[in-house]
Amino acid sequence: MVTCNAVDFIHEYSGVQGRKSSCHIRILNDEGKPITVICSQLPSNTGTSVTNVAENIAAEICEQIYSSKKTLRNVIKDYFDKHQNHEVVDHLIKKLKESGGYSLFFLEILKQALKYSSESKLAAERIRNLVWVEHYPIGVGLHTTTHEYSVVRFNEETWEPSWTKWVTETAISKFTGYSVEDVTLAGVKLT
Repeated sequence: MVTCNAVDFIHEYSGVQGRKSSCHIRILNDEGKPITVICSQLPSNTGTSVTNVAENIAAEICEQIYSSKKTLRNVIKDYFDKHQNHEVVDHLIKKLKESGGYSLFFLEILKQALKYSSESKLAAERIRNLVWVEHYPIGVGLHTTTHEYSVVRFNEETWEPSWTKWVTETAISKFTGYSVEDVTLAGVKLT
């Protein structure tokens, strides 16, 4: 059972020579812990392995995580949608008239813009520090009787991957702060 904020999905990617390929992705994203992505090789994948295109998959997933954040336009739109109640709008109009201009309106928009900017910087920093875990389930990796995990680091300038030696579920759990169940995809059937 997942005990954290997690998202699971099948990710399709273009493999070597454009071969259609797919993997399982679990994104663990709790505040106070690093964003952790577990990229699992699917036994049913007949395309390119996740190891051979790790930097491409990671770039696509990072873009998905980052672009799922709201745009400034949506933040402002949400503010107006949330404040459609006529009493709130009447109160805002009254305050605007009392202020002799649009200062209250502009201050509220400025507040929303600063909040958006701060959240965007935090999101970008969390993505830069994400933990990428490559996973080969039983029957798929080099050691077919065990799950295999490796933490992958990406060079910030070249995005070139480098793999750790195989690590244990417990080591990943201690490093990230997520439970062993969360990092081992307990209950997820990989097909």
